Amino acid sequence: MVYLIFAAFVIGILLNYFYTKSDIIKNWVNTYLVWFGLPFYILLSLIKKSTPYSKFGVLILLLVLFFIFANLLNFLIIKRIKMNNKKKASLFLASVYTNSGYLGIPLAGLFFHEIGVVIAAVYSIVSGLFHYSFGTYFSNAYSKGSKSSLREMLKFPLFWSIL
Repeated sequence: MVYLIFAAFVIGILLNYFYTKSDIIKNWVNTYLVWFGLPFYILLSLIKKSTPYSKFGVLILLLVLFFIFANLLNFLIIKRIKMNNKKKASLFLASVYTNSGYLGIPLAGLFFHEIGVVIAAVYSIVSGLFHYSFGTYFSNAYSKGSKSSLREMLKFPLFWSIL
């Protein structure tokens, strides 16, 4: 893992040296590292850790089922509320997805120690995967048709970063 961090550091220095005027490449690399690289690094470090908590396949399955159920239920409930479509999309995203990563993981570690950090990190990763795939699809479905919202989801850069 140390070699991967060192390689990312060297690549960053080289990109800064050779492409000082090209903000497109810097922004793409920054977006890639923040939205894909760091969650993947956390997931790999959790898998390699040999503790009784490292076998969290059941937790991931339960979270996937929870997010599928929560997405569909909230979509159907919010669709019946009388307000404009832009507010419906915002309400959908705010009611399904929490901002649990930056504050949630340290607080889980403070209160529940190692197992809390593992569960909070897995929750944040699965939540991010659903947020940038199903979340964008359903939030676009309020204002556009299902084909158009699928097209919008496929154009969304963060959707491709989770793959």
